[in-house]
Amino acid sequence: MPAQHNLMRSTNTMSILNHIRVHGGSTRREIQLATGLSWAAVSTIAADLLAQEILVEKATEERVSGRNPNLLDFNPRRNLSVGAEINMEGLTVVLLDLHSKVIYEQEELLEKPERNAVLNQLTRMIEEVLRINRLERSQLLGIGISVQGSVDKEGAISVYNHYIRDWRDVPMKALFEEYFGIPVCVMHDPVCIALAEQWQHKFLEQEEFVLIRLAYGIGMSYMYKGRPINGHEGSAGELGHMVVNCNGESCSCGNDGCLEAYCSIRGIARRIYEATVPVAERADRPFADDDILFLKELLVKAAKMASGGNLVMCKIFDDAGRYLGIGIANVINLLNPKYVVLTGGVLDA
Repeated sequence: MPAQHNLMRSTNTMSILNHIRVHGGSTRREIQLATGLSWAAVSTIAADLLAQEILVEKATEERVSGRNPNLLDFNPRRNLSVGAEINMEGLTVVLLDLHSKVIYEQEELLEKPERNAVLNQLTRMIEEVLRINRLERSQLLGIGISVQGSVDKEGAISVYNHYIRDWRDVPMKALFEEYFGIPVCVMHDPVCIALAEQWQHKFLEQEEFVLIRLAYGIGMSYMYKGRPINGHEGSAGELGHMVVNCNGESCSCGNDGCLEAYCSIRGIARRIYEATVPVAERADRPFADDDILFLKELLVKAAKMASGGNLVMCKIFDDAGRYLGIGIANVINLLNPKYVVLTGGVLDA
């Protein structure tokens, strides 16, 4: 019986916290009506959360006759977390509250696309965010890390990232938990974006949808009723390495004709480079596929040329759209999602 009671108490507590997360500061009566809990349960749990300084009370702005009820909301200094992204486009570290409001953000280009260099740079950036915001590590709820490539189902190991040298089976959860002494979760970057979409758009929470990120590479997440489908080893959703032209362009993974070779920033930029730089000049002007600023400049320039009617550039973007359409059609036929959500820097072009 005590175990059952504790489970019910935990479930009711999560229901109250989730209501505040979604709707913001709320009165006890509003929480009771929304959650269906008894007045006694709401009052008792709220008192505990206030005592633990997880919640705070603040006065309502409205003026009505009689006593104005206070709002319960998250304590803005006791419910913070750090979110970090490792991407070839750069490293990003943000400080967040439980409403997903970004309190502070820091971005840097990768200093060096090599395992130890990336881990050291990310560690330094997280430390700087804490120092600038005068926070101790113990004040954080945890650290969430988004990373390209493949991540194991337990959210502990970044299995591989073929854009970063020596990046195989990196035990990121263990490394960062040992260093910072707080919980750490590691996820594939399109899964993080899909979860954020659900967080911001509640109608997606119980739907089946596919999110496709078209950036330096191509990633995909398949969400089923609020949860990502990760596959047997956690590598489900490698849409970028679906072969759409078996005699096509070479891909960074070693295969030919992958979707990523035609529709990613890297793939499109390589085709632009080969179409605009004569073979005789390529030794002096090599294609720097790890220079994200160079790749984006090529993409922006080519998009302007295509808009102006340049047939060569138009064909490159037409091919990208056609192969992307093939990839999306295959995903729809295979998974039958209700929605397909597209995001990423390629869409700007």
